[in-house]
Amino acid sequence: SMRRGERCIAVRVAPGRPQRIGPNYQPEAFERLFGENTSEPLEAMLKHGYFFQLEWEPPCLFLRKPASDCALMVGGSWVRQPTYVLLNSSEISLSGSQGGEMDR
Repeated sequence: SMRRGERCIAVRVAPGRPQRIGPNYQPEAFERLFGENTSEPLEAMLKHGYFFQLEWEPPCLFLRKPASDCALMVGGSWVRQPTYVLLNSSEISLSGSQGGEMDR
């Protein structure tokens, strides 16, 4: 199991400048997390080009899913809506499907 610091990705998010999160945008981080072993379900999520987007609209930081079929968890709970307000120190997890095991 990876330590929390090894699972983190740091990005700068400014108002009006959403930040997409995925291997095309943070290649070194995702290489460290997955290597060449990205699962089929996660590969399917990449059909949108990214896993999710972070957007800062003061005073809130939002997670935006590219599509409803993107299976994401925040703090261990499934994100079912397309936009989700993140609280301080939120942990976002990727999964291939909402009924399946966590991929990473």
